[in-house]
Amino acid sequence: MRVLHMISKFGGGGLERRAIQTVKGLKDKGGMELLIVVYSKEVEYKEVLSLGVDIHYMESPGRKARCKELEDIIKEYQPAIVHSWLDRFPTELILLSHLKRRYGFKYIHGSVCDGNRIS
Repeated sequence: MRVLHMISKFGGGGLERRAIQTVKGLKDKGGMELLIVVYSKEVEYKEVLSLGVDIHYMESPGRKARCKELEDIIKEYQPAIVHSWLDRFPTELILLSHLKRRYGFKYIHGSVCDGNRIS
């Protein structure tokens, strides 16, 4: 099964740590082909570089070009699941809903992890 993970950067935050642990767990489980698409070459969690997972750094300047690059990646990679950890890219998040219908992948939004407390 092919799983594409998307994240803005591997800075030192909790979201990045959770993404790395998810990728690491899936890799250890086996039977998965994993690709990480990252929007920045900033890497504070160096562990991600030693996981043995393919990483694609987005290089397109501008939102429209990034969206085209993202669609090209999905079209070529044909993931069964896209797991997005993007939290500040609303255009790409909207685009994923359209690409989901076009390419038939399942979509998980991983940055939603906390909810309001119910009284």
